[in-house]
Amino acid sequence: MRKIVAAICLLFGCQNSDSVKTTNELGIPISIGQAKIALDKGINLSGWFTDFSDPSLYASRFSADDLKRIKSSGFSHIRLPIATSLLFQENSPSVLNQQNLLFIDNAVKKAIGAGLAVLIDPIHNYDGGFEKKLATTSGFDDKVVAYWQAIAKAFSTYATDKVFFEVYNEPHAASGTVSGLSKSWWWPVQLKFVQAIRKITRNHFIVVGAEGWNNRFDLMNEKPYAEENIVYNFHFYDPFLFTHQGAPDFRKKEVLAI
Repeated sequence: MRKIVAAICLLFGCQNSDSVKTTNELGIPISIGQAKIALDKGINLSGWFTDFSDPSLYASRFSADDLKRIKSSGFSHIRLPIATSLLFQENSPSVLNQQNLLFIDNAVKKAIGAGLAVLIDPIHNYDGGFEKKLATTSGFDDKVVAYWQAIAKAFSTYATDKVFFEVYNEPHAASGTVSGLSKSWWWPVQLKFVQAIRKITRNHFIVVGAEGWNNRFDLMNEKPYAEENIVYNFHFYDPFLFTHQGAPDFRKKEVLAI
């Protein structure tokens, strides 16, 4: 059985007072404090809508009772990783795959019905082809902008303390996928996606991260964005031998020696 333990840390930027309300033009504004409560403790449901998920289980992989148990166990939100292969259509990026969108939207409804917030993570791929194209192919970022605007339109109808948007899971093109690429490529590209979401909704919080698999060191080297309601996240896997014990692609002898 694969067991990977990771800490995903969220840092709230721009506003720093729990009493300060956001000044959004759309929807009901929430405070930083309300966002912190919603994102306090989360669990990653990575087996539902990823590249290796079983399509026959899109509707039933996690039941309403499962989500209620997650809530009763003390979690405040679920993170919902979504492979781009499920929703993104390169030839018409502003139009989401409607069949799969229904499954994902129902999953969001079930989670909210169980009292959980949802962190939507719609660019969560295990194949590096999408990111390589994003980093090297002119104009592909504009297609992803259109994709993100379609995602924002589909889910910004949910309350701002119930749905949050995560721009991208663990960008790492400069960390091995594309030879000779500087990590500086990512921060301005991510900003384009943030601004694309902001054209649809100014009230929903957006989670961003740095190149290098969302590591904290690269994040500390970046300048915060000027946009409000941004959450900065980093992924923490130390000690690596412990957090990746049981992973099928890991060095089993070293893990067993712990």
